[in-house]
Amino acid sequence: MFVGRPAARSELAFDGNPTVLYIQTAEPAIEDVRAVLPETVNPVQPADVVVSRPSEALLARRATENAFSALFLALAAVALLVGGIGVANTMVVSVLERRAEIGLRRAVGATKGRSGDSS
Repeated sequence: MFVGRPAARSELAFDGNPTVLYIQTAEPAIEDVRAVLPETVNPVQPADVVVSRPSEALLARRATENAFSALFLALAAVALLVGGIGVANTMVVSVLERRAEIGLRRAVGATKGRSGDSS
């Protein structure tokens, strides 16, 4: 969004000095520009000027994305493990509950197919 200078001064308290400055330079000259730029942009308080390379921000972003990907992968693995344990537990409980019923039916003479035992 672009705002005109009068509106920026009245509505956004813009003092006429830029807050962000983008400079493009050749790779071998980056360190020289980094050394000279703070004194050039703000000679009164050069310590207030922060010089960073976009590649550093991109590296930080990539590291953050990798960390989140690993975190979500671990979370998915834990959820899968918990779900598998829940399903296995339900199956074991249902078989254990039917053991007595099947045994009782077999004891009174039911055949294998009539006792509810499919194995």
